[in-house]
Formats: sequence, C-alpha cells, structure tokens
Amino acid sequence: MTEFTKESKDIIIKNIQNYFKENLDQDIGNFDALFLFEFFHDQIGGYFYN
Repeated sequence: MTEFTKESKDIIIKNIQNYFKENLDQDIGNFDALFLFEFFHDQIGGYFYN
C-alpha cells in the first residue's frame, strides 16, 4: 500500500477539512480529518494501488 510523507498527509488533511467546510458547512479538526483519511486509505487504497 502507498505510504505518504508527513508533508503529503498534512496537505491531504487540510484538503479534507476544506472540503467539509466548503461543501458540507462543517468544521472538522485534524484528528477527525486524519481518521477519515486513514479509513479511506485502508479501505480503498489498494484498489488505486493495484
């Protein structure tokens, strides 16, 4: 499975937070965004990697 650098993860986390704010009018913190990122990474990451 693909591993991300800390810098890449930080950018992805910020993008998730921005998406929730702009599209769902919800503020989510770093922990919630990281949890969501890790969930999708674990659940569907393999489909993109292979």
